Amino acid sequence: MKIPIINMIDAVVHQVELDSPSLTRIGLLGTMGTTSAGIYSRGFGPSREVIDLNTHHSGNPAVAGINAVKQGNVSLGQRLLSEAAEQLIELGAQGLVFGCTEVSAAFGSTNLPFEIPVWDSSEVLANESISRMREKERDLANVIRK
Repeated sequence: MKIPIINMIDAVVHQVELDSPSLTRIGLLGTMGTTSAGIYSRGFGPSREVIDLNTHHSGNPAVAGINAVKQGNVSLGQRLLSEAAEQLIELGAQGLVFGCTEVSAAFGSTNLPFEIPVWDSSEVLANESISRMREKERDLANVIRK
């Protein structure tokens, strides 16, 4: 039995390309590991610059916000992550990627306070999983009808 694997980075890149093909600068809210590994930069390739605060600031509020959420202080995490997002926007980000589940947890399903597009990598991955499952269901239904 073949088990499909969905690459979350590829799914996010694809969704950004579908939603906002003209964006050239993407702000990334993620851990030091996520940003320093360069996985989103490689995923987007040369057509889009990925901006993160780890390369632009010491005392990164994104990392502090993620740590606050991990420690259970979601309201502090949300405040720090909002501050980080605003800094990314000031640095020229035209869209934001939530590259860590703690960022998703901090904002939940609230109306986001940002005036630029936002992609939650966890949500994109979930939507891609559902889409593939429905595709398999359609394929199975077609086989049964034959």
